[in-house]
Amino acid sequence: MLTKKASRVLCTILVCLLIMSLFSACGTSGTGNKTTDSEKTSEQKVESNSADGGNLSQSERTKIIFAWWVTGPVDDNSIIEQELEKIFTDIDFVAWPFERASYADQFNTRVAGGDIPDLFLSTNNYAMITQGVAAGFDIDMIKNYAPNYYKAVLAYNEEFNCQTFAVSYFDGKFYGMPLMEFTQVNPFSDGWRKDWLDKVGITKIPETLEEFEVAFKKFRNEDPDGNGVKDTYAFTGRGKDFTGYMWQSFFLAHGAAPMNWKVVKDGKLVDASTMDEYRDTLRLLNRWYKEELIDPEFITTDDAVMKQKIANNKIGYITDATWYRIIPGGMDGTSSEYYDVVKEIGGDLVLAPAPKGPNGNHGYTGWGPTPGNMIMFGKHMEKEQEKFKKVLSTLDRILSDPDIFLLTAYGIEGEHWERDEKTGLINHTENYKTVEQRKGLGSNFWANIKFLQLPDIGRKYVMRQDLDWNTINSITSSCTVQYKVSSGITLPAASKEEVRKYADISASLTPLKQKWFFDFVTGEKSVENDWDEWINEWKAAGGEEYINYLNEKYEKEKIVISAVEALLK
Repeated sequence: MLTKKASRVLCTILVCLLIMSLFSACGTSGTGNKTTDSEKTSEQKVESNSADGGNLSQSERTKIIFAWWVTGPVDDNSIIEQELEKIFTDIDFVAWPFERASYADQFNTRVAGGDIPDLFLSTNNYAMITQGVAAGFDIDMIKNYAPNYYKAVLAYNEEFNCQTFAVSYFDGKFYGMPLMEFTQVNPFSDGWRKDWLDKVGITKIPETLEEFEVAFKKFRNEDPDGNGVKDTYAFTGRGKDFTGYMWQSFFLAHGAAPMNWKVVKDGKLVDASTMDEYRDTLRLLNRWYKEELIDPEFITTDDAVMKQKIANNKIGYITDATWYRIIPGGMDGTSSEYYDVVKEIGGDLVLAPAPKGPNGNHGYTGWGPTPGNMIMFGKHMEKEQEKFKKVLSTLDRILSDPDIFLLTAYGIEGEHWERDEKTGLINHTENYKTVEQRKGLGSNFWANIKFLQLPDIGRKYVMRQDLDWNTINSITSSCTVQYKVSSGITLPAASKEEVRKYADISASLTPLKQKWFFDFVTGEKSVENDWDEWINEWKAAGGEEYINYLNEKYEKEKIVISAVEALLK
């Protein structure tokens, strides 16, 4: 039987937990990413893994082969490898770099020839397990030999109300170290033209759908751009390239997350686009469309066209952006595409709280805290237990020691990288700006150690430090709606054939949903009179079969998570 916690994990993944609550530990200080005296003084040297003082020859060292894709060319025996071997004097670090675009094909070809690395970024969890490529192990291996990673995952599970280790569990064994997506902040935050709100006399940022509607009508009818022409709209949408995720905050205000999202209702997964709550939002959008609050060209608008509409002073509310594209400086402290567009025309853009609906529902959607990717280990590790322990302990030390982690990802501070004094972000020095220049450094390969970065290390030493995270959290993280990612396949127990079969059904459902969505909003179809026709077409396209399959997977996930939680006790 599922524990209360497991039920909560499976049945409710809060939208808000996918966003900026993950940064709450950062604080607002610009010095938060500097190594403190208590952690390591500048005179201290990192201890070696062995007591031999570094006298082992290359042939006497334990060779550890790392494999994943690269962002650019990388030399053998790169600077980073050499520096790591000064720290880990008993380890021979070996990189197997692959081109990113064809990583899966290249990796699978090499593995098919019997060449299996010691650890690698998985290309297909199920295939790696069932084809005998990945090693299975008991959770005690991680607990005992990668204790810092293990503790970080437990904290992450608590913070995001998820069970990360379930991603790697299959048929009684664990098969990897799952990635933690703490940097995958909410991708669909909205923004207000604050200068337009001021122009039409609204001094308080709108919070409810009713307040939103008042502002939207003023944006359409009160000439906020001051050109004397009625040519402005409240908002547009990326109907051409982002249809599945359009206007999510309006739908969530009514308690549904449509298109490629499923919500949990009465213990089952349902397709939100068949729910009454979805229908309520369509009624509202259709009314706004008829009142000319919505840009009539939204169906043919893509990201580039939307930016142009913003630059032309036609739109006052930015939908389905990301928080870091709305605030000054963005994620990297240098640019923010939507904010910069508004600033260039003399405007002001601010983050928008998700609108509250009739029952107080509100929220933004995100990708989810457990993406399913992981670092796996070669099958031979099952027989080479002592080496396996050394691989885990080496990896754990790299991930948990900020100095070693930053060396592995970026090189030597002051020589290969330096921090921006304002943002705290890491920038490569002049001779290492391009991927070609970093070929000899090796960071085009080794920087991908960040796949596994621990949240506390990433927040303190990698992320931007000059922002008011409390304010960002208060705007973006508050939500009430519960949902589950649409794939329904987050565990390695789904075969490629299963995934393909239901991906085909999903592929046929998606354009059908989009067509009906457009028709309902524009009035080509009536939300009142044609709803049954939409439901019947959804069923005919395999909608019920797809949902039934997802619920089967969902029930299996409950069993898996219960088993994993029992093993973690």
